Amino acid sequence: MVDLTAKPFHLDAAGAAWVRSTIDAMTPEEKIGQLFINLNTAFTPEYLDHVLGTYHVGGMRFRGADAATVQAHIRHAQSKSKIP
Repeated sequence: MVDLTAKPFHLDAAGAAWVRSTIDAMTPEEKIGQLFINLNTAFTPEYLDHVLGTYHVGGMRFRGADAATVQAHIRHAQSKSKIP
């Protein structure tokens, strides 16, 4: 097991416990999904819900939208994400 209290993490005991319990609660599909970054080209809540619910992506990239649209998209994604 990785020492989460050492470099480069420097977590306290509570933070390390949160990481371990979060990972332990993830399904295999969620763990695999965390390895992928989605390139978003559609900007609807339905699209985001589909991507998050189906692929459990670890992050998202946005192209072809203004800053306000991207910020709204990120807020929606965070509100639907199981893991921050």
